[in-house]
Amino acid sequence: MSDWVPVDIEEIRTKPDSAPNGVKINLFLSPYDVPEATRGRFDDDRKLFVIEFKYISDEPTRRERVDDFVNIRVGKTSERLHAIEIDVQQLTARTVELRTFVPTVGQAIDALTAHKAHTRDNYKVAKELLGTREDELFADLVAS
Repeated sequence: MSDWVPVDIEEIRTKPDSAPNGVKINLFLSPYDVPEATRGRFDDDRKLFVIEFKYISDEPTRRERVDDFVNIRVGKTSERLHAIEIDVQQLTARTVELRTFVPTVGQAIDALTAHKAHTRDNYKVAKELLGTREDELFADLVAS
């Protein structure tokens, strides 16, 4: 199982956006919406690869189906993304290549963003972490 990878808030702060009239705006997320750490691990019992996000505060989660191979766990109240669960066995692949696997997870997050507008920034942070921490998060998947 991989260790928790700390998240550097400066690394993922929302970059300045330009409004149509040229005004730059800096957006900052609540510390409660930014994960403190993340990790990827293979759950041998359930035969799932799980990417988890750890926050300042804990809360109960609920599972939501994204597609045939991906489920997510979101906070019951906050709807923050707490975990992405991928059924690697259902994919019926002998090996999983990161270059095709990571975009699939990213697409799942994009679909969430479209349906859950009030937690959009939290999902964007999760997607960015997947891109910047790919080697660390998916180490267990490559090893299995």
